Amino acid sequence: MRKLLYHDLEVGDPLMLEACDLAYNNPKLDLCSVKKLPHPLLANASAMFPMNWRFFPTLDSQVVEMASRDLDSRWNKG
Repeated sequence: MRKLLYHDLEVGDPLMLEACDLAYNNPKLDLCSVKKLPHPLLANASAMFPMNWRFFPTLDSQVVEMASRDLDSRWNKG
């Protein structure tokens, strides 16, 4: 299962260097710039509220399954 990380980082940003290092060492991680998304509805995605970026895979025809979770959410035992 591949994981997508949507970002608006610039090339020289130190966080971008860290993200690239993560992606290089984790071949299942894809970095997706919100400034270069191919879907017409997301042409101006960088102007959208960033918490909504997690739902972008619903518009990606290459995505078969999707799950979203807030990083500050607690895990619950079923």
